[in-house]
Amino acid sequence: MNQKLQEIEDFIEVNSEWKKEQKTFHLVLIELYSLNSFGIHTIGRVAKSHGFKVSYISFKKLFTDSFNLPTEGEYKKAVELIKELKPDILGIGTTSPFAPVAIELIHKIKKLNIPVILGGAHAIYYPDSCIEHADFVCVGEGEAAILKLLYALYNGDDYSTTNNFWIRSNGSIIKNELNPLIQKLDLIPFPDFSDENKFYIEGDAIHTGEHYYTKAMNHYVFMSGRGCPFTCTYCCNSYLKKHNKNGGAFIRRRSVKNVIDELVIVRSRFPHLTKISSNDEVFALNKKWLVDFCRNYKKEIDIPFHCDIYPSKVSDEILGLLKGINLKTITMGVQSGAERIRQEVYNRRTPDELLINCANLFNKYNIFPFYDFIIDNPLESREDTEASLQLLLKFPRPFRTNIYNLQYISRTALTSDFLSKGIIKESDLIGSSLEQLKNWHMKLDINSHYKNKDRFFIYSLINIMSYSISLTTPYMNYRAPVFPTWLIRILIKKPEIIKNRFLFILKAMCTIGAGTEKFSYRFSLLLSGNFRRIAERLFYYK
Repeated sequence: MNQKLQEIEDFIEVNSEWKKEQKTFHLVLIELYSLNSFGIHTIGRVAKSHGFKVSYISFKKLFTDSFNLPTEGEYKKAVELIKELKPDILGIGTTSPFAPVAIELIHKIKKLNIPVILGGAHAIYYPDSCIEHADFVCVGEGEAAILKLLYALYNGDDYSTTNNFWIRSNGSIIKNELNPLIQKLDLIPFPDFSDENKFYIEGDAIHTGEHYYTKAMNHYVFMSGRGCPFTCTYCCNSYLKKHNKNGGAFIRRRSVKNVIDELVIVRSRFPHLTKISSNDEVFALNKKWLVDFCRNYKKEIDIPFHCDIYPSKVSDEILGLLKGINLKTITMGVQSGAERIRQEVYNRRTPDELLINCANLFNKYNIFPFYDFIIDNPLESREDTEASLQLLLKFPRPFRTNIYNLQYISRTALTSDFLSKGIIKESDLIGSSLEQLKNWHMKLDINSHYKNKDRFFIYSLINIMSYSISLTTPYMNYRAPVFPTWLIRILIKKPEIIKNRFLFILKAMCTIGAGTEKFSYRFSLLLSGNFRRIAERLFYYK
């Protein structure tokens, strides 16, 4: 495998003039509802560095929990644009929630007779169904695989044995083996920040230029590595590890120098940055790497920072290092307040004492935490659900809860277990229909979403606890809860107080909390002078 890996990494590296020479072959990459576009940008940059013409199309914008389905007019505009660009091959990357949109788009462009690659996480989970619609399905890392395919098509060579691909050919399906995982991530070029050959489709119109990496951008997100050391049963990584079990080290990291070089370019190109975030599954994995990163980040970048962390990686020493580079916010998965659910169902060895200690350390270092929770687990009892509320009462406030409905990703340990026991059906799997888009985040609608008033009461209080006033600018970082803890405790201990006006009071508190948060956020933008972001929120955020 070492020789094969070396061949792949040598192939990606631009180390000769013939690789750099311009080639008359056009790759068009389409992203769906993505802000950061990691997949298409790394693949596009690799292809572009080898002289291939690359164009990017962003199809629909994404604002947190706003998933407006494409209109017929937007599908039509996409087909018109693709026809005008005249690509030699088209690549579409998608995650499972948006797979039905990708499939619909493929069907609408069939008449153009352009070969289509379907890639991204959904293609890896569901290659059997994806190959029914696309000509090529990328079932592994895309950078080297797609580059190999481009060269084969450009040179008129046989492409049927290209690794990491399922290929539909003459009525049959060719299933090629996987490449080893790329270990030298420094070989992957930085994202393409230019407006060249970039388009986005929104509001029944085609817009020219980059829609995310603009001069007004105030928040940049990067990835320092790939892979996760943990095996949470609901997470795609629990499957990806098995999928790539013979591909070499699953957890890989870019060098500190490579990451800092990217951020230096970002800092100079985007003068209005107020935050930089790591999108890694767990940022603090290697202490030596982290020490080196923090030293160089403070010296070269010095912009407020955000990252995700796993509870067992939280310590005084780690938070001290991160606070030294102005870590203002952090995201940590709690997932359930019930220790039984965390350990027996989710395979997370995170006892209550550990989580409470993490929360206290965040408070000690004045780091504002975001806590992820998963709800609607059919194995959770009312007592398990209430445990989340009781656990949060032990956390210092303010904090923010990100509450997600349990998503059933194909081939994960949890999904496989639930399917075998008849707890869920195939139709419940994420990506099976557009209805999944409505269930990504928790919707507090007692009439259409929750039939159980007890659970609705608990979920509402969790939401109410997390509302905060935040005035965060380059010059201040003030946060405070909207509702006092004593009021929450009264509602928990004596729910009969609001028994007769149960729904009205909870909805009113959620409306006040959400309104206060939205106002304080926009006021922070106003104080920071970010008028473009205010306009986007007013006109696009639904």
